[in-house]
Amino acid sequence: MTEQNITIVGAGYVGYSLAVMLSQSNKVLLLDKDEQKVDLINKNNQPIEDELIVKYRNEKNLDLIATKDNKKAYKNAKYIIIAVPTSYDEANSKFDTTIIDGVLDSAFKENPDALIIIKSTLNVGYCEDRSKFYNTNKIAYAPEFLREGSALYDNLYPSRLIFGVKNQNIFKDYIETIKSVTLSDTFPILITGYHEAESIKLFSNAYLANRVAFFNELDSFCILKNINTKDVINGVCFDKRIGDFYNNPSFGFGGYCLPKDTKQLVADFGDIPQEVFSATIKSNAKRAEFISQQIISKGYKKCGIYRLVMKKNSDNYRESSAIRLIKHLRDGGVRVSIFEPLIKSKEIYGCPVENNLSNFKSNNPIIIANRLSNEINDVVPKIYTRDVFNMD
Repeated sequence: MTEQNITIVGAGYVGYSLAVMLSQSNKVLLLDKDEQKVDLINKNNQPIEDELIVKYRNEKNLDLIATKDNKKAYKNAKYIIIAVPTSYDEANSKFDTTIIDGVLDSAFKENPDALIIIKSTLNVGYCEDRSKFYNTNKIAYAPEFLREGSALYDNLYPSRLIFGVKNQNIFKDYIETIKSVTLSDTFPILITGYHEAESIKLFSNAYLANRVAFFNELDSFCILKNINTKDVINGVCFDKRIGDFYNNPSFGFGGYCLPKDTKQLVADFGDIPQEVFSATIKSNAKRAEFISQQIISKGYKKCGIYRLVMKKNSDNYRESSAIRLIKHLRDGGVRVSIFEPLIKSKEIYGCPVENNLSNFKSNNPIIIANRLSNEINDVVPKIYTRDVFNMD
């Protein structure tokens, strides 16, 4: 191990997976205010679901320590990587960057020589604003493009590396550090300005959101026209320009990134003409209404929601499409119960939480599942899903 200190702020799936990768050949401190996460990591237990992280932590000689101590984390760091969440502030029509602002203040105060790399999703213009505020060129923006549950794999085999910087020369060593721990030699690296890198992240996620909305509307059309959705999608996706990926219908997009990033992009457009991205947001809302009406029209007065998480191996149900569905079902007079092992309380969103899967399956005449799973295969006749490809 080298003595080159890297501090990563945020022990979510972005920061933790990056810490595991980098700690193969670097001394890494992972800073988080959550004492439970810090304890889990230091005891070699995992705060997120990721099978490859478990394998690496058990089999690799990693130089990784988690801490709550800001001064300890910042003091000797050559690089400080910020990977904290940014929620969308509806009132101000922009991301809430309060946490990042605080990290920058503390980091520059404790260690003005450190190079700062921000991974968090930002509104266009944030890095330029902060670099002027601190009168520095030591801030870089390197957005992440990771999947929950496969974050370490996506770090090891990146689709691309984007670096938004003022002075790329001072970040050359950091780029080489990242390249040295990845397992792929074929990924593109693009060095841009701040605004370009921030835009790449937002437009990438907005495109994915639009793609989800496209195939969901295709599915809605097929349902009402009594057409085989799977056949239509397969036929459409044989076209290599469209591609056979990210095309499985769902109850709508949700999670950490797609909803808030699409909203932020619409806000960043301001007076610039656009229709596509606003329509994507509206389409996603309409999809939840449509699915709920399909269920209500079948005459069910009681139903069970199987999992709130968006996909397999996810520990995230923020902005989940299932949550929107619950609201519409309850407004339509349907009594809803929820099976979600991540929830320890007895009630959420005004609905009882059932912790016993057998009871959940037997007590509900219809089970609503955004994604199918082996553990509900025994009740397939009572399942309502739009998971036509039975995949993540």
